[in-house]
Amino acid sequence: CSGKHADCPKNTTQTLPHRVIDVNHSRGSDYVRVCTTSNEMGYYAALSYCWGGPQAVSLTKRTASKMAEQIHLRSLPKTLRDAVFVTRQLGLRYLWVDALCIIQDSTEDKATQLALMARICKDSTVTIAAASAFSVEEGFLETRQPRPCTYPSFLLPFRGWKDKRPINRRAWTLQERLLSPRLVNYGTRGLSWQCQTSLRAHGGMGRFVRDESRRLDSAFFLPDRPALDAESLHDSWNTIVTDYTGREVSFADDKLVALAAVASEFQNQGLGNQYLAGIWRTDLCRRLMWYKTRGKSEGLPQPRSQSYVAPTWSWASVNGSVRLREIWPFGAKANYEILGCTTTLDDESLATGKVKDGILTIRGAVLEARLWERQKVRNLMGGHLDSESEHHVGNAILDADEPRPDGVYMLLMEDGCGMILAPGKEPSTFRRLGFFDKFRNRKLRRFYDEKYYSKRRRIGPWLSSSSASVWSVKRRSKDNSRPRARWFQIIHGSFHHI
Repeated sequence: CSGKHADCPKNTTQTLPHRVIDVNHSRGSDYVRVCTTSNEMGYYAALSYCWGGPQAVSLTKRTASKMAEQIHLRSLPKTLRDAVFVTRQLGLRYLWVDALCIIQDSTEDKATQLALMARICKDSTVTIAAASAFSVEEGFLETRQPRPCTYPSFLLPFRGWKDKRPINRRAWTLQERLLSPRLVNYGTRGLSWQCQTSLRAHGGMGRFVRDESRRLDSAFFLPDRPALDAESLHDSWNTIVTDYTGREVSFADDKLVALAAVASEFQNQGLGNQYLAGIWRTDLCRRLMWYKTRGKSEGLPQPRSQSYVAPTWSWASVNGSVRLREIWPFGAKANYEILGCTTTLDDESLATGKVKDGILTIRGAVLEARLWERQKVRNLMGGHLDSESEHHVGNAILDADEPRPDGVYMLLMEDGCGMILAPGKEPSTFRRLGFFDKFRNRKLRRFYDEKYYSKRRRIGPWLSSSSASVWSVKRRSKDNSRPRARWFQIIHGSFHHI
């Protein structure tokens, strides 16, 4: 790979991470130790795995000095023992494991090391992926029994296909996979190899279905390659967000942090510093148009996290899979105008990490509406918009299970679709409740036509971290009437202010 693959980075010595595990400790093969480096050069492997809960063995302020002396292999959980064995078999001296190389009870050390995650992954010689293990106690090396092999006639990719290996359910492992130049995957069905050039499986069989989101473009790894254009970068980010939101985080506060390393690499590729709680300013108009995935596997809407994660206009504010709707090409003019958008970082040293609040100001066409629920179909993921004359107007997808307000607003963002908004706690502020599409009623759509508005303007800003959006409009129809639409909501659940 290093010598013959033109699209793969050369395997040269790199600056070691601040801490690594020395697997060739001089006390013998039964011992390893955590060593602190000082700009030393070398080769190392990184481990990508599922924690599976609290770690019985981890680096803390109390255990740091002892682990620097020696760690008996028997004291390590099986996944870490297996990783040490593989690292030695690969001829490498050092191994990086997050639980043993980041001080777990130090906020300062976590912040420092998380800011370096992109470099830690990219500079590794190889990443060992314990893809088959649900927890660190399971391990990934085992004696496999021969299985009968049946070659399928064909296997076509389809939209709903997902890799359901344990490692691909964890949010943190996505950036480890994307940013690693080479991966050795230990899966339930055998061993496989991934790099920028090839994908190979033990036994000679390649993958029938190739998921294009599994590798970043070689420009991310090879400085001499031409930089990607903005549209390609945004399309790639869209694919990553779709993959990422289908994964799980143990702590809600990690929602943006676990993707921060990937976001920082996109910054370096040319998207700049305008990263707003998971959305890039240069593509903000398009990427506000996200919606929760509907399907049998997704179930009913989930409640929002109790702790603040992101403003409700960001996909990071909800739990579960989302999709970013593709309506118009990159750079095209939207039907609404963004007057301003800012976020406040929780830690200034991590520009793509956690935020404390967000302010978004939009000018556009808004129609009043009401939410309704029909009990006999309350288990469906969807909804309908009915006018006062009971004509079907459109469909709705709610973001979360939260208390339902008496009145809502529909912000039209593109032909037939947009955001569902509710009043915020502060005057002239709003928060997002969901997404609507298939807005069909012609009579009501006339009120969205710009010629029916004498004036459209921003009324108030987003003022606090507990509110999520900040838009409003002043409008008037030709006869000065105030059209109201009735929202016929089928999604079971409630709404609460966040």
